Amino acid sequence: MEVFLEGNGSGGMIASSNVEPPPGETFSWQACAPDGMGCMPSASGQKVGTADASPNTVFVVTPSDAPTERSPVWHGDVTASTLPSVSGQVRANTLVTPVAGTWRGGWAGDLNRTELAECRHPDGTGCSALTDLGGAACAREAVVLDPAFTGRYLRIADQTYAADAPVDEDTEESLAFLGFVWPPGPTTSVAVLGPIAPATGPRTDHCGPAPHALGREPSATLSKKDVATIRCPAACTIVLRADRGPRRVQVTRTLTEWGTVKVHLSARSLLRLGHGRAVLSIEVDGAVLLRRTLTVA
Repeated sequence: MEVFLEGNGSGGMIASSNVEPPPGETFSWQACAPDGMGCMPSASGQKVGTADASPNTVFVVTPSDAPTERSPVWHGDVTASTLPSVSGQVRANTLVTPVAGTWRGGWAGDLNRTELAECRHPDGTGCSALTDLGGAACAREAVVLDPAFTGRYLRIADQTYAADAPVDEDTEESLAFLGFVWPPGPTTSVAVLGPIAPATGPRTDHCGPAPHALGREPSATLSKKDVATIRCPAACTIVLRADRGPRRVQVTRTLTEWGTVKVHLSARSLLRLGHGRAVLSIEVDGAVLLRRTLTVA
C-alpha cells in the first residue's frame, strides 16, 4: 500500500499485490481505530480516497492475492497552521534559509519541502523560482539574494506531501523544473516578505546560482597588457594560449564553481615562441571566446 495527498488536501491510497496485478484481483478496505479495533467497511477497488473519514483513522486493505496491509494514521484533511518564513536578512548579497510552516491533518510521517522565489509584486505575483537554479547547492534549500532583486519581494512556499509519494524530478511540481513557481493551495502554503533591501556588503556565501552580473554564459576580456579576465557562471576549464606557426605556449586554469579569474602568459613563456606576430586566444570548455594578435619582441 502507498498513501499520498490529493491536491485538495484529502488523502489517497493505492494497493497492489504486484507491479502488474493479476486479472480479477479485488481489494476490500476497512476504516479502523489506530489500535485496529472498531473496523467498518469503507471502500473497494485498487485506488481509494479518505473521503469523510474522521481524524485518527487507520485504513486496512485486504487484496485477494496478497496479505493485509495497514496505512499510517490519517489525521484529517490537510490545512496550514502557520505560514513559512526564512532565517536571515531579506537583503541583497545575504543568505536566506527557508523555514517550513506547520500543518494540521494529513498522514502520520508526512514530509515538507520548500521553494524560494523572487517576485515583482508584494502579492506574490510576477515571480521566478530561485531554488535549485544551478551552482553548488546551498544547504537546506537556501539561496543568496542577488543585488539584481533589490526592491523586489521574497516568496516562500512550503509544500507538504506523504512520505510514500515519489518525487518525480521531471514534472512541473519538481524543484528541477527550473522557473516553475508552486501555486498556493491546500497542500502548499505561501508567504511573501520584503521588499528585498539593498546590499550593505559583498556576497556572504559562494553557494547557489552565480550572480546575475556574471551573465548566463562564460565571458572573457583582454587588457592592454594581455591579461585575460574570464567570468564563468558555473564550473569551467580555461585555456589561454599563444600560437606562432607550429609553436605554442599555454596556461590552463580550472574553476570548480562559478567565479572570475585572471590569467596571463609570462614573458618567459612568450619568448619561447620566437620574435614576431603571434595569435593569443582564450578558450572556455573548448570554445574560443576571444582572439587577438600580439607581437613578441
